[in-house]
Amino acid sequence: MKALYLLIFLSIATKTVCSQELFVSPTGNDNYAGTKNEPLKTLSKALSLSSQGTIYLLEGNYKQSTIISNKN
Repeated sequence: MKALYLLIFLSIATKTVCSQELFVSPTGNDNYAGTKNEPLKTLSKALSLSSQGTIYLLEGNYKQSTIISNKN
């Protein structure tokens, strides 16, 4: 029974990590969680937190530059 609970937990955790969505806003904060209500401030921070998933750039004026390599 413990093995079943472990399998369920791992499948949920894997799905959460693989389908991660992060939000970035010029009015955000890089100490936030990256949710729509608590967006990150920089694309660099979002890229460092996510190896897979989608990063959404919310409306606003961004004043930073970021070089993206080896990301799909």
